Amino acid sequence: MTSIVVIGKSHTACIKAAALRTADPLVKVINLNREDDVCPAELAKAHGRDRPLLVALSFQGNTHNILCLDEHPQKMTIGGMQVDEAERTSIPHSVFRDVLKLIIEDRMVEFLEEYRTAFAGAEIVMILPPPPLAKVVQHGGIAPVLADALKQGVMPMHVRRTAYECQTELYREIAANQGIMCLEPPSQALDEDGMLGHQYGSNDPTHANEVYGALVLAQLKELTHAAVE
Repeated sequence: MTSIVVIGKSHTACIKAAALRTADPLVKVINLNREDDVCPAELAKAHGRDRPLLVALSFQGNTHNILCLDEHPQKMTIGGMQVDEAERTSIPHSVFRDVLKLIIEDRMVEFLEEYRTAFAGAEIVMILPPPPLAKVVQHGGIAPVLADALKQGVMPMHVRRTAYECQTELYREIAANQGIMCLEPPSQALDEDGMLGHQYGSNDPTHANEVYGALVLAQLKELTHAAVE
């Protein structure tokens, strides 16, 4: 019997690595970026009567990095935040949040409704993405796929953190409107600024590693234990 099914894209890779290491038969992690893109109905059918207790979803987690990891030719900040000596165009907080909403909301609601219907009876959880790394360049170098994109440099930490906080705030609202809980990033993986701790970062500046994945997996197992008590 599978108790936990994790479904999503790139941010599930760290959870999948942790699950494979423990070879826990009660956990199944599906990274749709690396496997055949199976629709929710087919996934549910494959489980048959062996429906999981918990289905955890992780989609569109890197939007904040897409918008605010690399410096733009015209440097920017959010909400007038002064982060360095550079001349920066200030994007109002409300405008930045509206842009995120336009990018994320409709597709995220579609994902949640789709999987909730396919796995009727299971608890659905939205996994919040890990926060950005405080120091990107110093963390093991830049992944080749991102090296060209980051030629202008990396945005200051406080701008990246604000972008992330805008995104997760929006996720919480979407989940609440759908009657779904959000799984917060594990607190022990965060530094004093609320950023991802150096030891939990992957070999690129936008994802967490297997150690972080193991912490998230432990959180999910705690939820299933609570559900059966």
